[in-house]
Amino acid sequence: MKGRNRYHYLPVDDSAVDWGFYVTTAGRTLDPAGADADLPYGEHPSMYLFDQHSESRESALQASARESGRVLPEFAIVFTNRTHGVFESDETGIVEFKSPTLIFLFPGVWHRYRSILGPQQWLDQRWICYNGTGAYRLLRQGFVTPKTAIRPAARPRQLASAFDQFIDHITANPLENPILLSMHAMKLVALSIESARHPAPEKPGDTIAPPPANDDLVTRTMNLIWTVSHRGMSVDQLCELADVNRRTLERRFRAARGHTLLDEIHLCRCSRARHFLERTDLPVKNICWLVGFTNVEQMRLVFHRITGVTPGEYRTKLQRAKGPPTGS
Repeated sequence: MKGRNRYHYLPVDDSAVDWGFYVTTAGRTLDPAGADADLPYGEHPSMYLFDQHSESRESALQASARESGRVLPEFAIVFTNRTHGVFESDETGIVEFKSPTLIFLFPGVWHRYRSILGPQQWLDQRWICYNGTGAYRLLRQGFVTPKTAIRPAARPRQLASAFDQFIDHITANPLENPILLSMHAMKLVALSIESARHPAPEKPGDTIAPPPANDDLVTRTMNLIWTVSHRGMSVDQLCELADVNRRTLERRFRAARGHTLLDEIHLCRCSRARHFLERTDLPVKNICWLVGFTNVEQMRLVFHRITGVTPGEYRTKLQRAKGPPTGS
């Protein structure tokens, strides 16, 4: 790997601002620092600085003074792969973590993170900071919020490699077109969000455990659901297609996805129903058969449970939002 400790601060280009997504800084610190070393590694603008020195567990789990943390004017993702530490913010409170962990930071939210004294008492970290209207639109999707800012990271090797490739790309291409660089950054942000699949612990002081490895059976089942659920397939029929008994598949699917096989089938069918309601004038009865529900009443009940409205109400709201058609 080129340059284990490396960071870059990038100029904000007007074209990238207009594009809606731009990178402000990215870097990594992988080599351990001595107990008396100055942290963070390197020289950084004052707005990025805060106290990162290690503390005992007892001390780290106590609330920090405001001046020991920071508030950023932008979004950031920090990936730490070999650190036992504590994260603290106005939104999450105090959360103890064991790597691999992703920390999502948000504009205007006070926060602090540091390692706990021990064999690995430094912050092994990779990071990217970004901003723009696209970043705010992504926040509104609710994939990760200030209240769920710290998450265990799935596939840490793939994630570390993606961060390193992005950081090394900036190093090798310091005059990269800012919009192309933004595209590379968006891919890294998407991978980070995808890797943050498990929620943080609810109680301060609880420890985040690493998530289980990918389950090929669950992946194959997801592909079956989103490929053939429009055929009116039942859960038992799905298990036959997957060639596994229902009890085993339900257990592994719930562990990976957090809900049942039937829940996923219903989510798939409602997603497709919304597409038809939004983009066609087909009657609800026709849509019911197209997406795999057995009858209109079942579709109405499931759709209402998932979206909060019936299919008819959903279409009416869309029509009202569009307003009356304009004359020629």
